[in-house]
Amino acid sequence: MIPKNAFFFWNKGTKLSYLRYQTLVTFRELHPDWKIYICNPTIKKFKKWLGVEKQDFLNKEKGIDYLEIAKELDINIIDYTKHTEKAPVHTADFFRWDALYNNGGWFFDLDQIFLKNFDNLCKYDFVFDGSGNYYIGVIGMAKNCKIGKFVYENMHQVYDSDHYCCTGPWYMRTLMLPPGAPKFKLLEKQYNTFYAPADYFYPVVSSASVKEILYDNKNDISKDAYAIHWFGGHPDSQEFNKRYTSESKSEYDNTITKYINRN
Repeated sequence: MIPKNAFFFWNKGTKLSYLRYQTLVTFRELHPDWKIYICNPTIKKFKKWLGVEKQDFLNKEKGIDYLEIAKELDINIIDYTKHTEKAPVHTADFFRWDALYNNGGWFFDLDQIFLKNFDNLCKYDFVFDGSGNYYIGVIGMAKNCKIGKFVYENMHQVYDSDHYCCTGPWYMRTLMLPPGAPKFKLLEKQYNTFYAPADYFYPVVSSASVKEILYDNKNDISKDAYAIHWFGGHPDSQEFNKRYTSESKSEYDNTITKYINRN
């Protein structure tokens, strides 16, 4: 069984945007009885990786820090001192498995709009993306589930600061795609696992289509979706993230705004 703990990650010193704040707002509205934790470490270096991915912590934007406002949602702030020599995206990858194994609960990336309550998925021991992409933005795990320990302890072998996804979906594909890692496959059989269909957590399956589906048009998302993941590392998402504020929101008649207003 997965306890009702929700873990998020945001590095100290970077302002939390309005759009990312909506991750926390929509989650709390749907989960009034859950405990919410934000890992908020001090990152020691901000090395840029190779590739097109972008992230907020590379910006020096002025404006409101919505993390301070988010504290009103009854959120617990965690200081994390491990892996802080890495870029925040990689520190977060290590933290999610560490926190879930030792505490049990759910890890959610801070680039989502939540649409459903997750209580009914807590009956499992391990919940992960079953779309075939092996995204890591939503993970549920029972405390002391050894899947988490195995993943965490072996991440060091694949960590490469030059690659954004090295400890994320790239790594998980090596463990899960046939033939997969034998020890991972053995552990997998010992737990009550659920591999969620693509539209549960990633109804916009391809990051290449986020601009068209989420920002440029107003579309209906699958009724099976628990959350809309907007791929925060995508350059188009970062551009929209910078423009989207509490004041400018009324100017947009798009999918993101539609589902934020629905909650």
